[in-house]
This record gives sequence, C-alpha cells and structure tokens, in this order.
Amino acid sequence: DMMVAPSEVIFSVDTVNVTSTRRLIRKSGIKLYPNPVTGQQVTLEMKNPDEVIRIVQMFDMNGRLLSHQKMGGLQSKEVIDLAEVPAGTYTFKVVTDKHLYVQSFYIQP
Repeated sequence: DMMVAPSEVIFSVDTVNVTSTRRLIRKSGIKLYPNPVTGQQVTLEMKNPDEVIRIVQMFDMNGRLLSHQKMGGLQSKEVIDLAEVPAGTYTFKVVTDKHLYVQSFYIQP
C-alpha cells in the first residue's frame, strides 16, 4: 500500500484551460507564538524569510471555517487579531507563495 501525504488540490479555470495544482500540507516551516495564546494577538512567522504569507484561514475543532484573510502577499510575518475569539483550540491553515501549512494553537481563558 502506498501512503499519500495530506494535500490540497487547487483548481484554476480560464476561458481555455483548466489546471490543477496540488500543495502538500506541511506542519513545519512556520512559527506561531505565543502558544498558548495569552493575549489578544498571535504571530505567524515563516522560518524561511523569503516565503510570503498569502492567505490565513482559521478553523475551530469541528473543522468550521471561522475566518479567511487575504494578506498583502509581501510579508513573511503576520500578526493576527484574536480579540473576539473565545478560549479554546483552533487551527490555522496558512497558504504561502510556496507551500500550505497547518498549525494548531490554544487560546487560554
């Protein structure tokens, strides 16, 4: 049996062609701090400063999408405001210009 790494398939359509791109989901290569979150913000930072953050999605533990933020696509570090998010465990899906990352974190009460 062949094991396949989790991935996301992205389809793009123009008037002539349909193309798909598969991005492997990575768990390393991104720093999230502080974790657990004790204040109202969390910082996402790429370990490779040449990799820029394009999209940040936040999910609850049931897999429900809570937020979808398009970033400027110029920074390898982003500060995310969590002031309105209740205590609990969440997951960020971070799309960069090179990879897709998934990182869980905990917000303390």
